[in-house]
Amino acid sequence: MHSYLELKAWDDVRSALEAFRDAGIRMAFLSNFTSAMLNAAVKNSALGRFFEEHLTTDRVHAFKPDPRAYAMAPEAFGMAAEDIVFCASASWDAAGAKGFGYQTFWMNRAHQTEEQLEMKPDETGYSMADLSRFVFQV
Repeated sequence: MHSYLELKAWDDVRSALEAFRDAGIRMAFLSNFTSAMLNAAVKNSALGRFFEEHLTTDRVHAFKPDPRAYAMAPEAFGMAAEDIVFCASASWDAAGAKGFGYQTFWMNRAHQTEEQLEMKPDETGYSMADLSRFVFQV
């Protein structure tokens, strides 16, 4: 578990986050990780200025894919779920977010096989460039 406190961002992350920020896109982590784990990852990669307060499932005492977890973002941003792009690193998380009503992108950096789930992400990609194309087209 300690290794989660030492995570670093991929090389292509900073420039994409800068483009999102410059376009006025608000960003936050919505994660099953604890705040301490998320804070460490953001600090290790010097990305703190891009993100709003973490939306950790500790707040709602329910792990994703429970709808209570996904409900944190519309409340925090004051937006409808369908106006939010949710980027997931796991296909099950993209499916849960899609079922909640988000526009979804599965960041499949490891080229994993998609799980056989009822819901499919709106788009799948392998890099921040892929995510950027999706975000700026919706």
